Amino acid sequence: MKYFNMLDISLSQIQMFLAVAEHESITQAAKTLNMTQSTVSKNLRYMEDTLGLYLFIRDKQTLKLTPAGRLLQEEFTRVYVMLQNSLEKAHVLQTGLQTPVLVGIPDSSHLEKIFLRTKNHLQKDRINANFHIECLTFKELQSKLANGSIDLVVTCGFDADSYDSPDFVVTSIPVGGYFAYMDRQNPLSQKESIRMEDLKSSPFLVVSPLFTPTYEKLVLELCRRAGFHPLISRYVSSPNAFICNFDTGQEVFLADMYMRESENPALARVPILETDSSMIFIRRKVTENPYLSFLYEKIIEYWNQS
Repeated sequence: MKYFNMLDISLSQIQMFLAVAEHESITQAAKTLNMTQSTVSKNLRYMEDTLGLYLFIRDKQTLKLTPAGRLLQEEFTRVYVMLQNSLEKAHVLQTGLQTPVLVGIPDSSHLEKIFLRTKNHLQKDRINANFHIECLTFKELQSKLANGSIDLVVTCGFDADSYDSPDFVVTSIPVGGYFAYMDRQNPLSQKESIRMEDLKSSPFLVVSPLFTPTYEKLVLELCRRAGFHPLISRYVSSPNAFICNFDTGQEVFLADMYMRESENPALARVPILETDSSMIFIRRKVTENPYLSFLYEKIIEYWNQS
């Protein structure tokens, strides 16, 4: 068996071989490829000599493939189609990189933690997507994703029910537990950790159901599991307003580590044991941006690793 190096033949020569095999004629193949007949004929002979194979049987004015030639035609066609598809996908990705990807996050979220770190990680992997980030209310996130005003939403896991639609692709990723945020005067602020039952007598600050009904459901469910109904002292319009509503200094509110005020020195943040929080990532199934599904998977991959 003759040894040969694949580098001894080129993609251009493979293309010539496939064209001759299709047309069964060097003349017709040369016209299709916009080459001279002698160039095609010379390269065809070079391939046969280099590969040590008879590729064609000369039959009067036509060329018929030998069994070896027919095998190479089938295999080279698969490879050639695969290469063409790869180039097309690469062009789609390049076009996608230039198309703005509109990302929506809750206006109460810590922008650096929830997305800027993700963006920086993607850039290190040479995925330089053109991100436009919008900070919106929970309701605005849902409506703008639905009408196509934004491409991707990264939001709190408790809001997953808002995206229960066959039109959306939703991925949930665990990110740890919940915290009880409180004034530093609150006696519970001195504890390293607490359980939900420790909050039984605490007044809760809760985001109004008018703005996001899923947050109140979260609080009610966590308290129910602990065997009590929460004492809700006040409804607020946004998590951003929590810090302004410590009237007695005993109020608490529940949030994960991705809340915008999570590192505010005026607040104490106490982990709540045996609670689970998550982040959800949502995109529309049908999109005009061909790059979005690839980018979505890369973002999920990063969050799963971090």
